[in-house]
Amino acid sequence: MENRARNTFIGAIIMTICSIGSYMAIPVYIVPLMEKLKVGVGQITLMFTFAAAGSLATSLLMGTLVKKFSIKKLVMIAGILIGSFFIVLGYSNSILIIYALAVLFGFSTIVGGFATAQTEINWWYATGTGKRIGYLSTAVGLGGMVFPVAVAKLIEIFGLRIAASGQGIFIGGIIILIGVFVLSEEPDKYGLKPVGYEENEELNKKENTSGQTKSSLTIKQIATKPQFWFILISIVLISTASTGFNNNASALYQSKGIDAVKAALLISIMSGVNFITAPLYGILMDKIGYIKATTLYGLIVAGIFFGSTLLYGFVGGVIIAALMAFKTFNSMLGPITLPKLFGRKEAASLVGFTTAAQSVGTMIGAPLAGFMFDATGTYDTWMITGGVLTVVTVLLVIIGNRNKGDANIKQQARTAE
Repeated sequence: MENRARNTFIGAIIMTICSIGSYMAIPVYIVPLMEKLKVGVGQITLMFTFAAAGSLATSLLMGTLVKKFSIKKLVMIAGILIGSFFIVLGYSNSILIIYALAVLFGFSTIVGGFATAQTEINWWYATGTGKRIGYLSTAVGLGGMVFPVAVAKLIEIFGLRIAASGQGIFIGGIIILIGVFVLSEEPDKYGLKPVGYEENEELNKKENTSGQTKSSLTIKQIATKPQFWFILISIVLISTASTGFNNNASALYQSKGIDAVKAALLISIMSGVNFITAPLYGILMDKIGYIKATTLYGLIVAGIFFGSTLLYGFVGGVIIAALMAFKTFNSMLGPITLPKLFGRKEAASLVGFTTAAQSVGTMIGAPLAGFMFDATGTYDTWMITGGVLTVVTVLLVIIGNRNKGDANIKQQARTAE
């Protein structure tokens, strides 16, 4: 059991590094695509909106897809589509064709990225999920360090066409192999239980004076809880701020007097700092709860959004990159919190709803930041907007906990039939 769980965890990490690392490298393509297609930043960044639309639809259907199709098949399809997107990115001269493939790419980043990986972790580990999801985000930080710089160098040496198509073939192939040979389905399909299942059941018995063990709430029951909606809305807002920055990062840094290769290095620095911020957030979530952990991270992120308007040059870029790494809670808040609050029975659906909320933010953030730059000639207006959105995110998380409903949710989950 532990070997299968370990292999699934490692495979999920590598798969997510490849898919999300590739996504994080897309901003490096913005300036070359502008020159090739003769369009503005706003039009280029609209591909993130189309990708987010595909991600949103897939996220909402995640629970259904997992029940009707095997994880292995979904991941194999994701590998094929990711490869196809980058090949089209390199060869196509039509922005409309790129938009169309971006929708399928959005599907791929869900079933071949965080959503599947986080679902696998919740399936195969009954304890320590916060820590492992933190490790997942840290590993993705490795991909974020390597991919932008590598792609920038490949574009510089070989040009847009070879760099993009080469990335698609290589990454798509790896994801397909992981889907075929490494990942596993739910433990129940192999007659197994999650790692730590016995320990978790003992803890539930100690916490539950009636002697019943914890069960999960259904999706219909979960949807009646205000905590569920406050968490989802907060994820939409921080995702809007986060993706608006991430998907314009290269152009933003270049607007501050930094060349393209150094801008890619700054993107890598932010991902490198994730090695610290991601697992620390997971640990803090387990130790002090999601309210305090999210408030701490949110205030740091809001501060650098506002402060970035005063920072220029490479040193200023390093400061922005290092502190923006605290945005990592954007992808971790929902997948850690929701299964803990409402149980693991609907883990795939809960992770799907979380990813859908992130996709809504992605649809809004990337083009909004791009069009603000086109209108004003600077990203300062966007960065102030991102700071405001982050502050509101923190407030929503705090307000959502005012009724102290966590204990009531857990008690209802224990007695759910």
